[in-house]
Amino acid sequence: MATLLVTVPEGSGHSLPMLPIVEALVKRGHRVLVHTSANNYAKVQAIGAEVVPMTEPCNFVSRLKTSSVRRPWWLPAVAKGFWQFRHEVLTMIPCMVTELEAIIQQERVDCLVADFIGFGAAYAAERCDIPFVTISVTWIGAFNAHTLPAGFSYLPLPPWLIHAITNFIFPLRRIRQQMGLPPRSKKAPSEFMTVMVSKLLNVVTFYREFVPSKQLQANQVFVGSTAFQMPRATDDSPYGANLDPNTVLVSTTTSAVADDGQFRQVLEPVAQMGIPVLAASGVATDIPVGLGNNVRLETFVPFDEVLPYVRAMVTHGGAGSVGKALKFGVPMLIISGVGDSAATGARAAELGLAYHLHRSKATPQAIQAKLAALLEDDVLRRRVKAFAEKIHAMDSPALAANAIEGTLYTSMQSNRRLKSLLH
Repeated sequence: MATLLVTVPEGSGHSLPMLPIVEALVKRGHRVLVHTSANNYAKVQAIGAEVVPMTEPCNFVSRLKTSSVRRPWWLPAVAKGFWQFRHEVLTMIPCMVTELEAIIQQERVDCLVADFIGFGAAYAAERCDIPFVTISVTWIGAFNAHTLPAGFSYLPLPPWLIHAITNFIFPLRRIRQQMGLPPRSKKAPSEFMTVMVSKLLNVVTFYREFVPSKQLQANQVFVGSTAFQMPRATDDSPYGANLDPNTVLVSTTTSAVADDGQFRQVLEPVAQMGIPVLAASGVATDIPVGLGNNVRLETFVPFDEVLPYVRAMVTHGGAGSVGKALKFGVPMLIISGVGDSAATGARAAELGLAYHLHRSKATPQAIQAKLAALLEDDVLRRRVKAFAEKIHAMDSPALAANAIEGTLYTSMQSNRRLKSLLH
């Protein structure tokens, strides 16, 4: 059996899809070390893996939350978040390489598995000459044949120009040189894109149907939605078993980011419709009161125990939430802002699997009209149910573990052949 090192930051949107894959590998007898932050320790231990503490300088999600770098005076204020992202990527990589290398050498790791925002992991694996695998927790993390994220397919720019701009913004070739690694060909894709997703194997925990690109980078496996939940401590009925069958679930975000008032913006107009509502506030701090007896408000609800019993879901469009709803055949109204969630919402609407409303247009009247239409849309409901039946038989963790094991075995066989030739 092999020793695998998995590195994943603290955000639930990244760790929860990763852990079922880790559990599948542990059950197959592999020794799996999980390099992560303290809030994931209990979950890692619950599945029989070993915790390897991730220091704060290596925790990209934490770095973004606490970043205090100032943007240049000439950069527009709206670009502040992007400037912080760039700064944290460039400063995290050397820390990540140093920390991972020490673990790999000390624990004699056979394969490094990294979340696709584990910047620096690719360099650590290359320096230690071990296989490197990435896990993309969103369909946007799948790469097309031009080594660009699937979401970039909509950009009206040629691939070479996108790579040139990326190399200018993220000067990782310089960092690669500092790591003592050989330079890539000048015709190679941008260094940032190259290290973000492994060419050896990229596991995408979402559905291939969402990716608009017809030609994709080789060695990518779409395993469907995965999400870890702590084992149930009781034999009580599932959480949602006693819900009114007409209940609508409202859940904006459970990740460690600012809710920015979205929970209130969505919940208040839905509550006013008089329908049964179960609302999960997650990390929101702006919680409305006096919503009426039709609203049941909770901090957290286990999706696996609730989605089979609700009529529809109103969500912000996170990959985990959308993936789960599709798996259980639940119609969705996706109200998204910017980034991955907006792309996921738009793509789900294109496929006829959800209604989508951009947050900038989400007035109370628009939310109520969209939700009312969704609840009456029997055609969409049947389409979502058919999609769920199509993916119901997928054992996502097993598919991912199969792919990782296959890649590891092939790499080990290749190394043996190389060593025999050299000797």
